[in-house]
Amino acid sequence: MNFMFLAVALITAFIYTETAPTGWEVFLDHIKEGSDFVGDYIVCEERDVPIGDLYYKKHDNETIEITAFQVDRDRRREGVGTALLKYLINTIARNGHFKKVKLDVSNAGKKEAAMGIYKSVGFKVVGGNLMELKL
Repeated sequence: MNFMFLAVALITAFIYTETAPTGWEVFLDHIKEGSDFVGDYIVCEERDVPIGDLYYKKHDNETIEITAFQVDRDRRREGVGTALLKYLINTIARNGHFKKVKLDVSNAGKKEAAMGIYKSVGFKVVGGNLMELKL
């Protein structure tokens, strides 16, 4: 699969949706409206069409927090989500500054499936709905 990743810095929106393409439209509306929540955004595209995205922010000097993650419903189970997560992890690891990535799966529509994809790239449950990956 040939995915293209676009890293967009300082996007000011926080969004969680379970469905796409509605999720893309809602996300773009939030960008246009703006907010005080600042983080970074990675889009996975195939043939110039967004098929997944991941939103993250610096939690503290050692930790990155994934705050939103979605894959187009028609493209799930094709490796898109895994590719997005690995891209983020590799990018953060190259930086060398951060020691871990964390997330909370309590808002995930299908919690077990969400935990499965995170575990597949090395995340561990650290309590309740909280997961963490040490770099």
